[in-house]
Amino acid sequence: MLYVIRNKKINLPTCASHCELYDPIHQICSIYGETKDPNDPKTALTCENILYKSDISLYERVVTEVVKQEETDIWETSDMFEQHLPAMKTRKSNYPFEPDIVCPINGAYWYTSPCGTFGCWIMQERRQLMRIPTIEEVKDGKDTFPNHYRSPIPLHNHAAHEFLRSYMVWYVHSNGIGEYRVIQGDGTLSPSLIPKSK
Repeated sequence: MLYVIRNKKINLPTCASHCELYDPIHQICSIYGETKDPNDPKTALTCENILYKSDISLYERVVTEVVKQEETDIWETSDMFEQHLPAMKTRKSNYPFEPDIVCPINGAYWYTSPCGTFGCWIMQERRQLMRIPTIEEVKDGKDTFPNHYRSPIPLHNHAAHEFLRSYMVWYVHSNGIGEYRVIQGDGTLSPSLIPKSK
């Protein structure tokens, strides 16, 4: 949405234009589903889970300009704008001990590595208990590949970009082989990369 602030044309961020979680094909939020108005900046300001595509510092500069202006021509009252302002400030991440998002997939739970260097969601098709293998066992396994092996938890860091790290899932198939997958914009998982013969 284009606004003129102090004679400058500024596009304020919206869910549809600036959020990684917004699915433009289905026109829904991957967490909340249909939103009231994904093209309204007020919707983005009130969302606690917004994941900006672009540099947040640009957004903060825009908001600084809006707040500084004496006359509020965007919002009905300055109080209304102040009420929405805290939601758009950058929240301090507690990753890897807590995810930065609410998982849209039922049955997933958050896992933090014992070393505290990475975290991911865990999803399991396999219902039987599994023993956590040693690194040596994983390396020697006949059906082991660098990125997928028999383990109920990941033994290697996914090393995902900070925008994706809370979307990473260690998915354990019914045969016990696990692999990293990603929660996509529509709330589903990325396709499996394990060869069909496994």
